[in-house]
Amino acid sequence: MPDGYEFVEVPIDSILALSRAYIWNEKPLQIIVEGCPDMRNEFSYFVDVDNRKAWYVPSNQGYIGSSSEERYMIFQSYRYVSDPDIAGRYTFLQVFSQDGKMVDSLDLEHVKLSEHRR
Repeated sequence: MPDGYEFVEVPIDSILALSRAYIWNEKPLQIIVEGCPDMRNEFSYFVDVDNRKAWYVPSNQGYIGSSSEERYMIFQSYRYVSDPDIAGRYTFLQVFSQDGKMVDSLDLEHVKLSEHRR
């Protein structure tokens, strides 16, 4: 599950699991589908149904919504704390444009680190 700054095109028949679907656009029909094939990570895909194309979204906890003004897709991931003395994960939010490019992110590791140092 690599980090990435853009969606990665994949064959449409390579989507590993499907447990949720969200309609992104109606015309052309574009959907976000998700599944958990490894019982740990949410795999997310952006699918252009009309053109039978799919893209893997480089996140591991799924789609959480969109920005109201820009209509950017927001996905959530977890990462492990970089300090080996602190166990645990923290949240990393990724904001993607409609063409699959990451336009911004929010990394909350500093929150986890500051809580540990109190």
